[in-house]
Amino acid sequence: MKYAIISLIVSLGVIWGCSTQPSGSSATGVTNGDFDDGTDTWFDGDGDPVDQTPDVFSEVDQFILVATTIGGGSVEPSTGAFDADEEVTLTAIPDNGWHFSHWGGDAAGSDPVTTLTMVADTLVFAWFDQEALPDDNDNDNDNENQNDNGDDEAPVTIDPGSGFESAAQVDLGPNDKAVIEQTLVQASDVHVYNLGNVAPGDRFIATCEAISGSQFDPLMAVFGADAYRIFWNDDINLATGDYDAGIDDLIRHTSTQCYVAITSTDFAETTGAYRLTIEVQRDGTLPQIAGQTIVIDWDGATNVTVAGENWGDFDPFDAGVLDASFAGQTEALKQIIVSVVEADYAAYGMTVRSVDDPTPEGPYTTVFLGGDSNMLFGIAEQIDFYNADRQDDCIVFAEAFAGLTHSLEAMGQALGNVISHEVGHDLGLMHTTDVTELMDTTGAAHTLLADQQFGVAEIY
Repeated sequence: MKYAIISLIVSLGVIWGCSTQPSGSSATGVTNGDFDDGTDTWFDGDGDPVDQTPDVFSEVDQFILVATTIGGGSVEPSTGAFDADEEVTLTAIPDNGWHFSHWGGDAAGSDPVTTLTMVADTLVFAWFDQEALPDDNDNDNDNENQNDNGDDEAPVTIDPGSGFESAAQVDLGPNDKAVIEQTLVQASDVHVYNLGNVAPGDRFIATCEAISGSQFDPLMAVFGADAYRIFWNDDINLATGDYDAGIDDLIRHTSTQCYVAITSTDFAETTGAYRLTIEVQRDGTLPQIAGQTIVIDWDGATNVTVAGENWGDFDPFDAGVLDASFAGQTEALKQIIVSVVEADYAAYGMTVRSVDDPTPEGPYTTVFLGGDSNMLFGIAEQIDFYNADRQDDCIVFAEAFAGLTHSLEAMGQALGNVISHEVGHDLGLMHTTDVTELMDTTGAAHTLLADQQFGVAEIY
């Protein structure tokens, strides 16, 4: 059951991983937004699956190593390209006041020096814990912490369920609060609790913390009655070494059931005792999403920077680059793209403009349409809940669509779908798993040729 829950957590949320195109393969990743998580099928330009036999990988001469630190410390070397089968020794170096805890990702163990053999692109996590300060009142503090965020709520022990159907019912009481203490015995276990109904505007506040000297590193997720994930959190603050899970956010949909799932972080197999503190503040009001102007820029640009990365220079948009039969029809394709995006956002009060139009007054989102990528169709600045930053930008890599279709109308539909997808992230939307929806990430490339709509990920 754990992997079904984790699959929901990942597939409905942000895909943070990154996969590169294998050497010798002409395949292109088909995820319509953000990074491919490495589990998608690869498809050719016609949307047909590519057979990735071992021969596809036989031409790889080097692999990339990336070492990421969690907490206060560093790793030497932290990144680099290494020959296939080369042995690389990594050294974890803690900052003052920190100590090395353990390796994660493609490395394991608690020795600060470890050696890896490069047989694939490798991602390593080095975990550092902050040194504990002496405290003569440890026992008193532990007793006090039992009721943190719970006011007068005494901790209770509830036998958890292992899935949605068997979820343990939690009585929040007249104060809409509960404090549950339980122990995760195996890292593969999932504890599921059912809080009952929630409504738009309800403020959901929860923390899951290790107790009694436990080394448990929790992952917490919240689901609605339809098993769609509402929130999730792995670590409250990685930078400070706070690996407990915490959520404080507003419910946006009515749901007759609200499930809280607790399991071990995916970065390490951990077990132990935990305290789950829950509070639901009822009858709040959802903030109104700020109006937004979307400007599609197809004039070309230099040093296009989105999501903290420089994606280089973009040539002006040319329909003929996407298919030879489109030569001379750039303006017609532009009109189709604008019409698709306007239709997608018509119900939400968004204004869609071309860079050819006068520059709008006030803040606006720019969609850079151009460039190429062998990994993705588009990327957004961030998932900006409630559109707090009205100047988030995004990219749709137009040249990645080359050869997808010989129909001008279908090409405009595909480009418009991905523009609406990436702008959706800038407005606060996450991924879904339905090929008819704009925020989907599961469909093959050809699914972009059909009209898609906002579905379970809906703008307010």
